[in-house]
Amino acid sequence: MKISYNWLSELVTLTLNPKELAERLTMAGLAVEAVERIRDDHILDFDLTSNRPDALSHIGIAREAALICGTSLISRKRALNEGDESVEAAASVEILDPDLCPRYAARVVRQVKVGASPKWLVDRLESIGQRSVNNVADITNYVMFEMGQPTHAFDLDLLHSARIIVRRPRAGEEITTLDGFTRELAPEMLVIADADRPVAIAGVMGGADTEISDRTTNVLIESAYFNPSSIRHTAKALGMVTEASYRFARGVDFQAQVRAADRVAEMIAEIACGQVLKGSIDVYPAPITRDSGSLRESRIERLTGLKVPIQQASEILRGLGFDVELDDQQKRLRACPPSFRVDVSREEDLVEEVARHVGYDLVDVTLPAWGGEGRYLRGDSHRRNVRRALISIGFDEAYSFSFVSGERDRLFRRGGHAITIVNPIDVNQSEMRASLLTGLLDSVQHNFNQGTRDVKLFEMGRVFEASSDERPGERIGPRG
Repeated sequence: MKISYNWLSELVTLTLNPKELAERLTMAGLAVEAVERIRDDHILDFDLTSNRPDALSHIGIAREAALICGTSLISRKRALNEGDESVEAAASVEILDPDLCPRYAARVVRQVKVGASPKWLVDRLESIGQRSVNNVADITNYVMFEMGQPTHAFDLDLLHSARIIVRRPRAGEEITTLDGFTRELAPEMLVIADADRPVAIAGVMGGADTEISDRTTNVLIESAYFNPSSIRHTAKALGMVTEASYRFARGVDFQAQVRAADRVAEMIAEIACGQVLKGSIDVYPAPITRDSGSLRESRIERLTGLKVPIQQASEILRGLGFDVELDDQQKRLRACPPSFRVDVSREEDLVEEVARHVGYDLVDVTLPAWGGEGRYLRGDSHRRNVRRALISIGFDEAYSFSFVSGERDRLFRRGGHAITIVNPIDVNQSEMRASLLTGLLDSVQHNFNQGTRDVKLFEMGRVFEASSDERPGERIGPRG
């Protein structure tokens, strides 16, 4: 994820230069891999963990920077100049599957002039690695990278009956997406449809039939919240990882839909000379709620060794947007996570939030005291002797992944059923190994490909086999 320092400075008052800010953010758990100068700007390249979707935007990083710098976000509230025509008279939205789409917001802008984006917008998108398409598409991308909420723009005149219906695909339905490919739709997926046909794969990519073009004059802006698991499975099944699906699959802010639609409409009115219709459509049949959690001062010290007063913990959490109720006498508090922090749900998560802003570098690195005594597990002495004997005659010990190619592993399996991984990192490593030979042969092949012919390897590791219990059976077996 690339973040522009100049863009960030428009959202929060910064008291640190780009390199200093990168160091402080890294120490707070948001790792910055590099800081690159591009023209008059500095680009911070983040390596974010998958549990921090809120940081996949400039406003998300701005919240963290505000606490680090001891400042606050810059307010940008502006009245949206709306026309007299009501949005409900121009379009309608219906959600048929609220489990997969809990919320769908929309706005309409008329008399839009589609064309090239202004230079400042092109430069800003290019600085973070995005190419310019046209002013409307660029605005939706800009808002996504600013707010973290993906949006989509439809040509309203190409939507049959000016309707949006959020539903599952019907049998045999297909869609030609913006990349020009025609894709078959499975029943478990979710589509955005008009009165007759799918016009977008929800949360993944829009359809070519309603694409914004030079002939577009009326635009419908989509800003929705989709079930993260649904988007993740759809993107994987179709082999489509887009900037939108990447965010939806991790969980976006479920309170940002109307704000994002307003922001897109505001920019289209300003840049593409459009007229924003009055009001917004916000279909939200079952509002999402968050439960508050308890945090004890003693628990912070127990888990981290840090002596953090509960008042300081309260200030940190409030600075990160949490709703906090402090109990000084009991040295505890209750905190409700903001809508954009989908990763926080228990006391340990609250401890982590406090610890990373107090400073991970202050955590004592010594091991806790232990009054017992260690001993080898059964078979360890034998394995140590075997290892020493093999190394003494020129063997090298290999360490292979436990995930393997099922097709190759079956060659060495001694009967039984394979243990298949439900959500593998790599489709070519979708099973747990039943034999160490699979990994050893991969290692030999790699050495041969690199020109190394004198290869003598052995491995001691766990192999896995299906069992009647809930857990798979596993055992340790050397193989050379």
